[in-house]
Amino acid sequence: MQLAEKNMITALILAGGKGRRMGGRDKGLLPFGERRLVDHIVAAVRPQVAAVMINANRNQSEYASAGCPVVEDPVGGFQGPLAGFLAGLEALRTPFLVTLPC
Repeated sequence: MQLAEKNMITALILAGGKGRRMGGRDKGLLPFGERRLVDHIVAAVRPQVAAVMINANRNQSEYASAGCPVVEDPVGGFQGPLAGFLAGLEALRTPFLVTLPC
């Protein structure tokens, strides 16, 4: 089996939830050390893939400040991670998608 090369892979950071376990706060935008959680994830994955996208259903402009395109779920009502996967697949420009939670 041949491994995919990084220019064939897009990373999708799933940050689209309601943040119920965080008191309604947007987890990806919370500080973790010196940076926001989403910034740590972008920095870790960016060297390994061709592109990085963020799936977010609120605070899109704040997520866009991480330097990645932001895609919303194509269905309303915070339907869960599968709706985020669908958003990423619809915006995908490479043959492969890797998803990461935030």
